Amino acid sequence: MTLYTIGLGCRRGVGSAAIDAAVRFALGATWSARLLPDAGDHRPFAGGPAAVDTHASGTGTATWNTGVLVQVATLDAKATESGLLDYCARHRLALRHFPQEALAALAAHAPDVSRPSDAVRARFGIDGVCELAALCASPRGVLLVRKTSRHGVSVALSGPAATGPVWEDASTFTDDR
Repeated sequence: MTLYTIGLGCRRGVGSAAIDAAVRFALGATWSARLLPDAGDHRPFAGGPAAVDTHASGTGTATWNTGVLVQVATLDAKATESGLLDYCARHRLALRHFPQEALAALAAHAPDVSRPSDAVRARFGIDGVCELAALCASPRGVLLVRKTSRHGVSVALSGPAATGPVWEDASTFTDDR
């Protein structure tokens, strides 16, 4: 199985449609087609999961027939956001959340967050959420898509080192190989 993690940070009250638009914008057409099902579509890979892998924490991770596991990761403080919960439910993606201390500890040993956020630093004491959460949920992974922000949502993607990284700089990426 290949594990990909979509790291998400968002402003309070952001809806699932804004999250979906930001994720698809950040991932681009190729990554979106590879990793995200269309809501309500139950065909293998194009839609519903073939199985759900339940971890000790009780969260499931969608398993697609292509051997790809996709999950969403964020900060504990964001785990109850209704837009985020709805987004994960509609796409049948597990939501993993981490305490601020775990993200801060990772930041001490990880590459710099691509574009630190003053608001996140002031509220949570860390430079950013999406990249750190994505890496925290995939400890052997690398950032494949750096932080991209849109409509109050920040998105990053981590996955196996063999598949990336594929960005050009901290604000743009290419999925061309």
